[in-house]
Amino acid sequence: MNAGHLKEAAALYAEIVALNPGWEHGTALYSLACCYEDLGELTSAEECYRRALSYEPESPTFIGGLASFLHLHGSQS
Repeated sequence: MNAGHLKEAAALYAEIVALNPGWEHGTALYSLACCYEDLGELTSAEECYRRALSYEPESPTFIGGLASFLHLHGSQS
């Protein structure tokens, strides 16, 4: 995906999360984290991976995503 599409996707996922405060956002946050990571926005990516895990702490996908991120980039906080 090119950077323009990634930015557009990130904006849409962020809007989904912002407009639906009562909704469980795990999947949207995980997708947003992936977009941020691909865009090089590593601090935002890590935050979203961790927020996704807060909704579904036993999700193998979310655990693996954060683990892979930390392995590749280290903690950004």
